[in-house]
Amino acid sequence: MHVTSDFDTVEKEASGKPVATLPGPLGTLFSAVHRLFEIAVVILFAAMVFAALWQVFNRFLLGSTLSWSEEFQRYSHIWLVFFAVPIGYRRNAHIGVDILQNALSARGALVLGWIIDLAWLVLGIAIISGTATLMGVAWRQTSPGMGVTMDKVYLGLLIGGAYLVFTAVDRLLQKVLGVSAA
Repeated sequence: MHVTSDFDTVEKEASGKPVATLPGPLGTLFSAVHRLFEIAVVILFAAMVFAALWQVFNRFLLGSTLSWSEEFQRYSHIWLVFFAVPIGYRRNAHIGVDILQNALSARGALVLGWIIDLAWLVLGIAIISGTATLMGVAWRQTSPGMGVTMDKVYLGLLIGGAYLVFTAVDRLLQKVLGVSAA
């Protein structure tokens, strides 16, 4: 018997319960991709903070400004949000109203759970579709501060949408296979 503590590396939902994972190699793949995005969110956040601190240092101590820092922070924030939304969804940390779910029978709550997961899947597909269209136009536009084409900025939405679909598929597979958190 293993007793877990807050210092264990067990991933937890917002409620404190462990996050369910699929068994076998498929579960290992899903866990690795989830971990990769969590690391990417940490790196993006650290890069944003570093750019802000570097800008403050340059402005107040060296008397010069960086032309790219504000734009970098804005675009990094877009990427961070679109990577973090599926993480919150996977951990049940997104805003939800439990009144309806608690009022339903066990079967009704189960059906609502399927509807919610399918809605997240559709949202991810819509983000991918809309962003792909947007990127078709954005490759001709260049950001003024950093000089990168805007399709690279919107690539974060495309990747985040794909990760949202990936996360929804993970949760739907868990429902199909009857996987629950330990």
